[in-house]
Amino acid sequence: MPAPLPRWITRVLAKRSLMETIGNATALVVARFGGAVANFVFTLLLAQQLAPSQVGFVMTAMSLAILVSLFTTLNMENGAVRHLLQPLEKGNRAEASGFVHFGRKVLFWTSPFVIVFFLVFMLASQSLKNELTRSEIWGVVFAAAAIPVLSMLRLGSSWGHALSKIIKSMLSWAFFRPAFLCLLTGSLVVFGITLSVDRILLASFLACGGAFVIQFFLLRNAFVFAREVKPDTTRSKEWMRTGLYLSVTILLIDYFQNVVVVTSALGLTDDDVARLAIALRFTGFLRMGLMAVNMAVSPRISKAISAEQHADAHGLLSQSTHLKFWPTIVVTALVWWLAPWLISLFGAEYATAVWPLRLFALLPLFAAFFGPSIMILNITGRQQQIFRVSAVSLALLIIAVPVAGIAFGLHGATAAAVVTVFFWEWALYDRTRRETGIDASILGATHMRAQGIRPGGGVSL
Repeated sequence: MPAPLPRWITRVLAKRSLMETIGNATALVVARFGGAVANFVFTLLLAQQLAPSQVGFVMTAMSLAILVSLFTTLNMENGAVRHLLQPLEKGNRAEASGFVHFGRKVLFWTSPFVIVFFLVFMLASQSLKNELTRSEIWGVVFAAAAIPVLSMLRLGSSWGHALSKIIKSMLSWAFFRPAFLCLLTGSLVVFGITLSVDRILLASFLACGGAFVIQFFLLRNAFVFAREVKPDTTRSKEWMRTGLYLSVTILLIDYFQNVVVVTSALGLTDDDVARLAIALRFTGFLRMGLMAVNMAVSPRISKAISAEQHADAHGLLSQSTHLKFWPTIVVTALVWWLAPWLISLFGAEYATAVWPLRLFALLPLFAAFFGPSIMILNITGRQQQIFRVSAVSLALLIIAVPVAGIAFGLHGATAAAVVTVFFWEWALYDRTRRETGIDASILGATHMRAQGIRPGGGVSL
C-alpha cells in the first residue's frame, strides 16, 4: 500500500485551481511587463533618433493601425468565451468551428475597406498639417499592410484565451510583437542605419509578422476541431452584435492610449502628439499592479457572489482594494516627484511633457480609488450598464481631446483625457453602488474593514 502524501502536498493539490489562477495572472503580468519595457525602449530610441514631429507621425500611424484592426473583425473575437468555449463544452463543435471560420471570413472581406479608410485618413489628416514626405507616404503604406496581421494576432489571442491557452495566447500580442519591434529598431541603430519613418513602420510590419508566425505554431493544435467538422454559422448575427456591443468598453480599457493619441492628432501638432504619447507610455507600467490583483482575485469574488456568500465577496473586495490603493498612492507620488527626470531621458525637446506625465499618473489612482466596478457589474450580469456608461464616456473622450487640444494645446488635450477617465470611473462606481448595493471604492473598503468583514470568515466579532 503506497504511503500517504505529505500534508503540505495535499493542501497544495486541494488549492490547485487557485494556484493555477495566480500562476496565470503572474505569467500574464510578466509578459505584459516585458512588452511594456520593450515599448518604452522603442519609444526612447525614437525620441533620441528622430525629430519630435516624426515621432508623433509614427505614433499616430501605429495607434490608428491598432484601432482600425479592431473593426476588421467587428471585435467578434471578444465574445469568444461565450460563443467559442460554451459550444465546445456542450459538444457542439460545428458551431465553435463556425465561429472561427466566420471570424476569418469577416476579416478577409472587411480588410480592404479598413485599409482604404486608414490610408485616406492618415494621408489627408497629415497633409493638412505639413507637406507629406516620401518617407511618410511609404510609412503609411507599411502601417496599412500591418493591419490584417494585427487583426489575425488579435483573433488568435482572444480565441486561445477562451480555450484556456492563456499564456500562449498572450505571448505574441503582449510580448513578442513589441519585443521584435524593439530589437529590429535597435539593430538599425547598432548597425549605423539612420532611422526614418518608413523604416520604423516597416519594422513594425515585420514585427507583427514574426509574432504571428510564433502564435500560429503555439496555438495550431488548439484549433484542430475547426478543421474536422463542417462550420455552422447560423448564429453569425448574434456574434457580430456581441462584438460591436463589447467594442466600446474594449476601446476604453485595452486601447485607451491609442484612442487618445489618434484623437489628439486631430488637434495637436505632431511634435505635441509625440510628447503626449511619451507621457502615456508610463501608464502601462503603472497599471501592472492593479491588473495583477484583479486577475488573482476576480475568480474568487465571482465564485463568492454566485454562491451568495456576500460576506466573503465583500471581504475579498475590501482586501483587494486596500492592496491596490495604498501602493498606488506611493507610486503616483514617486512619479510626480521623478517626472522631470523621467521625461529628461527623452531629451530637452520633450520637457513640456512633464505635466502630462503627472496628470496621466493619476489614472491608476482613479481606478484604485473607485474600485473594480466593471468586474462587479460583469459578474452580476449588468453588461448593459457598462455599455451605456462607456459609450457616453468614449464619445466625450473623442470630442473633448481634439477640441481641448485646439483650444489649449498639449496640456488641454491631456486634461480632457484625464477628466473623461475620472468621469467614467466615477459613473461606473455610482452605477455599481446603485444597482448592486456594493461600494467597491476605498471608502467602502475602509468601512467594511471597520465592521470586521474578512474573506473566508464572514463577519468577525
